[in-house]
Amino acid sequence: MRKAWGSARLTLTLVWLLSVCSAEASISVVGSLDHHYTLAPGETFEGYIQVNNSSDEPAIVRVELADYGVTPEGNAYYPKPNSHPRSLAKYIQMMPPEQTIAPLAQGEVGFKVTLPTLTDLPELAGAYWAVLLVRQSELAEVMTAPTLDEWVIKERFQTAVRITASVRGNGLTQLHYEGARLVWPESKDQTETNHPLFEVDMVNDGAHLLDLELIGELFDRTGESLGRTALGALRIYPGHRRRVEWVLDSAQLSSHQPPTELWLMANPRARMIDRKRFGGRFMIKPRESARFGHGVD
Repeated sequence: MRKAWGSARLTLTLVWLLSVCSAEASISVVGSLDHHYTLAPGETFEGYIQVNNSSDEPAIVRVELADYGVTPEGNAYYPKPNSHPRSLAKYIQMMPPEQTIAPLAQGEVGFKVTLPTLTDLPELAGAYWAVLLVRQSELAEVMTAPTLDEWVIKERFQTAVRITASVRGNGLTQLHYEGARLVWPESKDQTETNHPLFEVDMVNDGAHLLDLELIGELFDRTGESLGRTALGALRIYPGHRRRVEWVLDSAQLSSHQPPTELWLMANPRARMIDRKRFGGRFMIKPRESARFGHGVD
């Protein structure tokens, strides 16, 4: 009986602690989490991040540098700084890296980006990027139980702010497509999630950041357009790839005059220095008797 009471007490304590911990998340970044600058070799730029403290207690805010990457599926990851040749981390200086924000107030975390000159780094061209990880410096400690069943819950919230510098001048702007395929559904049931899916990886093998607006278009065997589809915006960093998925209309593909070609157009958006357009043309193979078609060429 005593053991059961101890378990109940521990459960209630943990619930209480968790509620206190969630209330302690007082630091937040105000404004955009994605900063982009166009700079010349040797140029220096000073910027800042605005941080809000919603607590009635002072908060110590610390900013650490890290690199930034994106998987083909669009998931972000944060390696250590200077993990690749295009890391901007080596050119960023925090001013300062740690400061105290007054209760119920906002503060500014400053940073300075200084690019090397072409004399110091002749190959300087294209995009360089990193992230600033903003967090409370001291982890919040909440209630400590005075028994052997001691629970200490700490919190660590951090926000990643992307910093990208595009260098004016040389550097290739390139894109190619890989792994294009058309996946047919296993059944012929016409449901919202049971349509053919066109997939392709867009690979940035150039030096510049690609900031693109994607449009898909289908054509029949006579070259007549069967309509366009807006596929949204996509940013691809140099050396990265992003996967595009386009859900097609199965009724249209099985009609008496089905599409035989699929075009994927990528138009430049505001952050591209080189206003270059890209396009991919893919031939659609007819569906066979198997559950899955052969895809696209």
